[in-house]
Amino acid sequence: KAITAANVEDQLHLAAVDFINDPKNIFIRDGKLSLSSIFSWYEKDFEPVGGVAGFIQSVTDPTLRDDAPAIDAHLETDYPDNVDYHYDWEINALQKK
Repeated sequence: KAITAANVEDQLHLAAVDFINDPKNIFIRDGKLSLSSIFSWYEKDFEPVGGVAGFIQSVTDPTLRDDAPAIDAHLETDYPDNVDYHYDWEINALQKK
């Protein structure tokens, strides 16, 4: 769906919901919460909406992912001290053909 001035906020919200509820972007590994590095790089941008933890909790949806309660629990108890950040740099790599 095209993004327009009239729907930009709704489209951005839907993109955030999709991103956060995709297990490849936020997951628990070896008992530790793993978040995309985007949340570390742009941490200050999330302050107006309750910080990174508050923002993620506001859009984590248990109907979209079974581990939503566990994600929220880690955000409440472990964030920011016991979090790993990840980013797949291969997405930016040039492919030789």
